[in-house]
Amino acid sequence: MRIKEKVEPAKTRQELKVEKQAIKEHKKEIERLIKMLIPVNKNTNTSLKLVSFDPSGALRKENNQWSKVYRIVGLTKDNKAEFIQMLTNSISLRCRVTTRFVDGNRTDFLSLFYEAEVYETVKNAFESEENIINSLISSVKIEPLEINDYMKEIQSFYMNKEPGFNYASSVRGKADWKKLVFQDAKEFDGYFEFEDNKGLIFSAIQYPSAIKENILSDLLEFECPITFSLDIQPLSVEQMSDFNRTLERRFNKKVEADMRKFVNLGFSIVLLTDSISAKDIVKTTLTKALSNVDVIVAPTYGENIKKLESIYSLGLTDYRSMRNINTDEIKNLFI
Repeated sequence: MRIKEKVEPAKTRQELKVEKQAIKEHKKEIERLIKMLIPVNKNTNTSLKLVSFDPSGALRKENNQWSKVYRIVGLTKDNKAEFIQMLTNSISLRCRVTTRFVDGNRTDFLSLFYEAEVYETVKNAFESEENIINSLISSVKIEPLEINDYMKEIQSFYMNKEPGFNYASSVRGKADWKKLVFQDAKEFDGYFEFEDNKGLIFSAIQYPSAIKENILSDLLEFECPITFSLDIQPLSVEQMSDFNRTLERRFNKKVEADMRKFVNLGFSIVLLTDSISAKDIVKTTLTKALSNVDVIVAPTYGENIKKLESIYSLGLTDYRSMRNINTDEIKNLFI
């Protein structure tokens, strides 16, 4: 017996008109978004691999890589653990949370990363993630940094006393953004220098199964500029399943249900000191303090400048080293 195929009714003239108008409006929106992007000059493209930008904040890099940076407002000692926990369990894009302490003042940033060809797709992805993050805790919000403010923040990381940047004049003058915003740091054996600063970068190379609370609070007693960077890459269901099977084979036992939530995490600390002797004291103290709680960190050798530029630029240049960690433990690495 032949099965009669279902025939969709023909669209009315009005329906076709509405559909055509919707397509036309969508094309206009894509064109509008494309025009919002301003190309950078050749010097900036060469030094930072940056292609173009939306003055409101989104940056397009080479190979269809995009990023956008936000300031986190409303964090307190009472809600920060809850926020980072909910953030880790809710996001779908890779993000980086950067916390900076200078003279006792704290500033928090969140960077989002995405890969796509069309800005419309990128804009929608960022807006979706913004809405999710801003709904986590009523008292904590993320506010996008416009390009000029973003570049000034990078300058302040490099201890620039009078940060100033204007993309309009830099585009017209063909100035290299890297020379305007970054400092020319020099690499030495296990540390770096720029101007009068001697700096160290430590990255976690091993985490315990359970991280103790407040393991970072003593580091603030160094009374030097210090920056903490948490790079968080969500794992797909398939990736998480593969990782759990690896754990089960390694330990020859089934992984408990409450241990199955993981993300890929990169954790780094940058400290600035004013002398070689102070740098050495900080290095010894920090390494010992964290090893006592089984968080193994190591200084960066040979890649100091790349990692410094990535952390201080909030991901404008991208460099990371990551390991899987249980999502429940990240709150104890967020100071």
